[in-house]
Amino acid sequence: EVFKDFSRVLLITSSDFRCAVNVNKIYSGVIKGNNSWLLKVKYISPDAEISRGDEVYTSGMGGIFPPALYVGKVTGVETLEFSTGKYAVVKGAYYPQNAKYVYVLKKR
Repeated sequence: EVFKDFSRVLLITSSDFRCAVNVNKIYSGVIKGNNSWLLKVKYISPDAEISRGDEVYTSGMGGIFPPALYVGKVTGVETLEFSTGKYAVVKGAYYPQNAKYVYVLKKR
């Protein structure tokens, strides 16, 4: 939320954070924070060919975040039971304590 004199932000690491993403700019999913630097991309197709080191970017779907913002790299992939899909563990690219500048995006 953006106000005249301050903004309220939600960190990507927060368990309340969710965002549509693409892995390798091909496979779609939803990244979710879990109160740590390791994030999860859920709802990945069971046929998706992803592996450690693959890059994750915002997809732009939903209209909240612009497309092609770098999110991080895949550190592991797990197939869910009964082949219903996969999820990827992602190490976030940015750490708030290392930030020099922070930009607040406001949707008009």
